[in-house]
Amino acid sequence: MRWRPAACPLLILALGCNDYALEGLGASARVNGDEETFQPGDSAGMDSGGGDDSGGVLDTGDPCADSGALNPTVEISAVEADPDAAEPVCTALGAVDWSMVVKWRASLPGFAMGMVAAPNQGRAGASVFVDSDGTMIELDGRDGTVLQEVLLVANTGSDDDGSMPVVADTDGDGDLDFAAPAWGFVNRVDTGTGAIFRFDSRGNDPHGADDEVIQYADIDLDGTPEVILSTAVFAADGTRLTEQATAQFTQMFVTDLDGDSFPEWVNGHGIWDPRDGSGTAFDASVGEGGSFYGAPVDVGGGSVAFSRDTSTWAVVEADGTVASTVSGAGGRLRGLVAVGDVDGDGSPDVVRIESQRTRVAVTEPSGRETRSWAFDEGDLSGGGLSLADLDADGIYEIILLRPSGLSVLSGLTGEVLAETTAVGTAARDSAPIIADIDGDGSAEIVALASSGTSAGEVVALGPATGRWARTRPIWNQLAYDAAAVRDDGTLVRFGTPGWSGLQAFRAQPGRDGELPDLAVSLSATDGEVCDEPAMLVTVGVRNIGSADAPAGALLQLSTWDGAARAVLLEEMLPAAIPPGKRVTLTWQGPLDAAGLIAEIVPVGQECDSLDDEAELLAL
Repeated sequence: MRWRPAACPLLILALGCNDYALEGLGASARVNGDEETFQPGDSAGMDSGGGDDSGGVLDTGDPCADSGALNPTVEISAVEADPDAAEPVCTALGAVDWSMVVKWRASLPGFAMGMVAAPNQGRAGASVFVDSDGTMIELDGRDGTVLQEVLLVANTGSDDDGSMPVVADTDGDGDLDFAAPAWGFVNRVDTGTGAIFRFDSRGNDPHGADDEVIQYADIDLDGTPEVILSTAVFAADGTRLTEQATAQFTQMFVTDLDGDSFPEWVNGHGIWDPRDGSGTAFDASVGEGGSFYGAPVDVGGGSVAFSRDTSTWAVVEADGTVASTVSGAGGRLRGLVAVGDVDGDGSPDVVRIESQRTRVAVTEPSGRETRSWAFDEGDLSGGGLSLADLDADGIYEIILLRPSGLSVLSGLTGEVLAETTAVGTAARDSAPIIADIDGDGSAEIVALASSGTSAGEVVALGPATGRWARTRPIWNQLAYDAAAVRDDGTLVRFGTPGWSGLQAFRAQPGRDGELPDLAVSLSATDGEVCDEPAMLVTVGVRNIGSADAPAGALLQLSTWDGAARAVLLEEMLPAAIPPGKRVTLTWQGPLDAAGLIAEIVPVGQECDSLDDEAELLAL
């Protein structure tokens, strides 16, 4: 640690002026614990009005000493036993049996296109949700039993009444909130009570009934998620906030592209601020006008890529500039794009079905193809693909559903690792989902089986023997972003943009292997110091994995004032943290902020990067 003169403008918060501040902290600090374990490093000592430069463990002394101004303090514990330690969340997996078996099948009353899964109401495993012909079906992930059915909309006579639903715990009550668009309306269901709330989504768009994709996102970061369609953004009460009416027939996603904490709304026509609809339309030169089946994905640096009807893959920068295009890609893509490292080179790949649905291609984000595998004509006309790390090697497999069956492919060689004809679909954009839906510590593949637009089935698949990798119990929407939702279905308000975090989209990471796993907790209590109001903030960093977490992990504590994040402190943990151990950081001082965010940046690979952040946004 280096010490330097403090500069009050750097504090951002009303912490009071102190003579010296810890580099990166913006406040005076006291670091206690084992002197060998927690060395200050290149300390220049501390001189707060006549002190010495003794180095070693540093102590700011009396927090009330400076002319009545309260001096915030920081204390870091030595590595200590974790009183809440349990069995490691990940251990070595061993060899994987790629033979698949059907674990259960559940018949549906009508046609369905998409499904989602998440834990609900404290039950073991997860529930699987389907919008089948205008009816919400909730299935028990353990055996496929129907838990409830809720009519969303009367059958219009069309045999194509399915949609791509979303589930999330939007109010923190432990019950999932289901939402699905259906013929010009958005239908929301409180799955705890079965109560339904419906609002008109058509607005100025006569084609609003054609919206099939939906998700929840907290666009203004006020703690209440909004409802997002391809064409419009709605408040929780159904109030229309903004719209892009020409974006029907396109897929979309919501994520923070520019790093300002507020998410952008990206559909097949542009990049928008969902709060007011401002933004940049994609250049029409990269695709024909009217409706096109865009499948946008985040490709890093604030840029997105998408496919158009004209079979052009375009990379567009945040300001709308077309950075690059590749012709011959696409083939009327909608939701059939996924992102993840499928070849083990450490860089994410884009995986898609293209060229009139006769090939599965792996490309760089720019669209340059690196490898592809051909299929019989018509064999990719239905279904779709997703990614999952089923063998816990850190490399994603390609899970491909098509009319003739379901396959697990190596993303490096195209080798068919597993295959079954027990499930297949002719319905477009019906990609499989991957989650631990029965709570047995092994991933399941869940897919829709149907012939065209007729009634179908939900089929759950697993390994014939042993297990696949441990994984999450949730896949909550078509545009699944693992970094945006927690295991319990609550949304991550300050999610890390996919490209700078997991570098994955519509991909399910494994939670296995002999690896460390640093998990962060955060709490705050009001109190007094020096007869002044103060807050005690406690950040816990636990290793719940099965291997030592290397020294050098960076712990960051930030404040949130309702409009922006500000770093309150950054601290590098110089000691390794063994399994079942923890380190605790406490910060005490005056704090004028709406919330706090704690994040750990580990060194090297860990079992689960989705528990590296904790939020406390109601101080």
